[in-house]
Amino acid sequence: MQEKANEYGYLKDKLILTNEAVLKKISTTDTPPEIVAVAVQKQYDKNILKSCKKVVLLENIRDLGNLGTILRTSVAFGADAVVLYGECADLYNPKCVRSSVGNLWKIPVVQFKEFDELSVFNDFCRVATLPKANSYLKDFKTVYPCVLMFGSEADGLSRELVDFANREVKIEMAASVESLNLSVSCAVILYKLFCLQ
Repeated sequence: MQEKANEYGYLKDKLILTNEAVLKKISTTDTPPEIVAVAVQKQYDKNILKSCKKVVLLENIRDLGNLGTILRTSVAFGADAVVLYGECADLYNPKCVRSSVGNLWKIPVVQFKEFDELSVFNDFCRVATLPKANSYLKDFKTVYPCVLMFGSEADGLSRELVDFANREVKIEMAASVESLNLSVSCAVILYKLFCLQ
């Protein structure tokens, strides 16, 4: 354990060895992990977004597993930041943290409650992801800086964000499939627009 800590630059006085009983008591899962960490909840200022080229905006995402998975996907496919807009799930809920597989601490996450805070994106390409969009993903050309906007599975994007967008895109799918899971849609779109272009 100490060798791994040294490898990652952690100080030995910050390590506490414990037992399974203690881990079971503090764990929120049936099978406790062998290692746990105490970490600082980072707070980012919206001004960090001014230097970003690739931003993911999530509106009213309440599913903890989806949120954590999208954070992980955003890091994997090169997003510079994630914005949580409206009433999103608790970023630091244990389920979200587990779903992010540690990637929560690898990307700035900014939280906005009010529409006027989105003015930071006035000079961005603002892409609404919509099931009935007029552009297919396969034909879409990304312009940077870009903010990709995703709504919840239940409600999609709000009218105010659809109106705020200056472009829109949809994933072409088989006619027999009504929709994809939100985190899957994010992965497909981020890979195409942030990695392949």
